[in-house]
Amino acid sequence: MEITGAHYIDCFNVFDTKCDQFRKIEEMLRERLPSLVPRRLHDSQQLNILSVGSGNGEKDLLVLKVIRESLRSTELKIFNRAIEPNTYFCDLYNEAIANMQTPPDDQATKFEICEQSFQQYSQHTEKEPVKFDVVHFIHSIYYVDMEEALCHCFEKELDENGVFICIVSGGDLVHLILAKQPKDWHGQGDGASQNLEMARQLVGIAKSKGWKHEAYVKEYSIDVTEVFDPKSTEGNLLLDFLTHTVNFRETAEKQLVEETLAIVRNHTTLKDGKRLGKKKDSLVALYKQ
Repeated sequence: MEITGAHYIDCFNVFDTKCDQFRKIEEMLRERLPSLVPRRLHDSQQLNILSVGSGNGEKDLLVLKVIRESLRSTELKIFNRAIEPNTYFCDLYNEAIANMQTPPDDQATKFEICEQSFQQYSQHTEKEPVKFDVVHFIHSIYYVDMEEALCHCFEKELDENGVFICIVSGGDLVHLILAKQPKDWHGQGDGASQNLEMARQLVGIAKSKGWKHEAYVKEYSIDVTEVFDPKSTEGNLLLDFLTHTVNFRETAEKQLVEETLAIVRNHTTLKDGKRLGKKKDSLVALYKQ
């Protein structure tokens, strides 16, 4: 059974602790957004952002923070539309908005959360048509048909001067583990193995469509030491996240568990008593002009 809801959050939190992915995302955004976003504004007094696969809102709020800091503007109005099908995550997102440190009468940022899948949104949206300056998929494009999503966003959502930003993983330990699992990854066919080259696929689509593109890679480490301890709560949560399976060690066939752990062992190195594997993320920016 694929992990969802509260169990997913527990697993993801352990994963994030072991590789510090959220901080790496922040580093990539701080390195790249300041050069990508200002050129979208021109004389506009409002920046429109579409977030797809918004989760609990944490990444959206980070994007907003980085943009505001890079523009050095608290007065610029920002409209942020978020697409997230999971009710649990939408509730957390609304909580995060309510707990924002800005004054409640601050209307500089407006949020609209659409509790639906991207496919539902793209086919049946009743929302007011908006052209977006920024469309971003941060570790979420795995859940949709990539080319369909890109074409829809470029044709229907993105302003002429807009930028499409995608952060994806690939070519690392996490995807070697996923590729071993005998099931469709996120229901996208042979997604785990295809995802190894997802950044390259994004660039390939951009080239075929005549869109401009930029790509940046960040490599770092993930600490998987505890997955070898069957009694470790954190180790088991991490293993669940890496295999996208609830209670993987107990519910998967014994041979699969052994083969998965062998992949972890064979693609990691020991350093200062910790077993570390490679984690790799790519930020790909696509735009019309």
